[in-house]
Amino acid sequence: MKILVLVGMAGLLRVAAAQGADDYRGGWRTDKGEAHTYEFSIRGDKVRGIYCTYCADATTLAFVDGTLGPDGLNFVVTHVKPDGGTAYVDKAIARFDHGNLIVTGTSGAPGGGKFVRTLIKDPRGPDPLPVMVSTLPKALSTAPLVVNRQGATKQQGATKQPGAAPPRVPYIQPGPWKSALTEKDVMGVWLGYGVGAPKQFFIIKKVGDKLRGMVCGTCDNPYTMAALDDFEIQGDTLKFNILHEDWGDGDLPTFDKHVTAHVGWNEMRITTTADHQPPPRPAPPGVVPGSSLTGPIPIEATSGNRWPEWTPKTLPCLISQRMTGTPVRAIATHAIIYLVGRTSFSRSLQAHLLSNGHFFNCAGQLSTTVMGTWPVRWPCGSTDSRKRLPSAVTSQP
Repeated sequence: MKILVLVGMAGLLRVAAAQGADDYRGGWRTDKGEAHTYEFSIRGDKVRGIYCTYCADATTLAFVDGTLGPDGLNFVVTHVKPDGGTAYVDKAIARFDHGNLIVTGTSGAPGGGKFVRTLIKDPRGPDPLPVMVSTLPKALSTAPLVVNRQGATKQQGATKQPGAAPPRVPYIQPGPWKSALTEKDVMGVWLGYGVGAPKQFFIIKKVGDKLRGMVCGTCDNPYTMAALDDFEIQGDTLKFNILHEDWGDGDLPTFDKHVTAHVGWNEMRITTTADHQPPPRPAPPGVVPGSSLTGPIPIEATSGNRWPEWTPKTLPCLISQRMTGTPVRAIATHAIIYLVGRTSFSRSLQAHLLSNGHFFNCAGQLSTTVMGTWPVRWPCGSTDSRKRLPSAVTSQP
């Protein structure tokens, strides 16, 4: 009898251990019907984060606060007025169930009622980067992206060597930064890091007596968004954290990225650090380090940034393929199609395809040519399309 009791307790412990913070943290979205996206940041038993419907519409952004317990997440979602006051509050619980997140709750909106939402992890994962991208679950992690730099030259001999890329235009500060920042100087939407669907929205709102926000781009994929929190204004300097939860640039998916910013002339110049990453190199004299966002755009000006259907069919899409039994994810970003595999073989193919250039128009068709001999056309938009790469492609080194 004692043995049976001990075995039963061990089983319960295994179940409890199987559902920890990593099962809940990060971004989740609905896969059909109404658009709902949640991003949970979990430190210990404290939960915070964001909620939105169409996340590029900053008027839909609301804020999550709650706790993690043995039965899952217990939290509220605070929807705020433009002045930071509370418009209404949703109350909900969430439990992890066979890879999905089941959110059950009551909406505090006028005419709102009870709801049950089934959320998924986005199968596309995050966009590939020139550095390793780590994820939860680990299966969606990607190796450093191999970029065919423009300006490559062929040196003497048979081996191609990368040449010097065109020199970057030096950054010129637009004018003096504001010397005494206020919340009004930074509230709103800031845009940066590209154009089109992948451009990033940094959204900053007043919530009670403090600032909170989110960053997304593209804004339909929870793996390309994060909550912003811990805002501080110190004279001419704005500081806040990007709360990475289920993806990150580097070997950890969960960490806080510390942002330091200066603002002026409708520009936010930011630098970032992370506790687990080496500090940035000192900037040479006369160089203003960092990257820039443009804004702020009023929150209300983003109203209507919505897709006609959910999930969107005209944004970077997942095309599931099998290459000698190895799954490959195809992700369209900035008109380039990246094949991101999970083995050294497929990464080699990725480098080969990038070096030859492959272009993608998601509004119509994917059109590419491998070694100038094999044209391929795949329909865009279906996340469950199945295609098989010809052996001529899979045999490339």
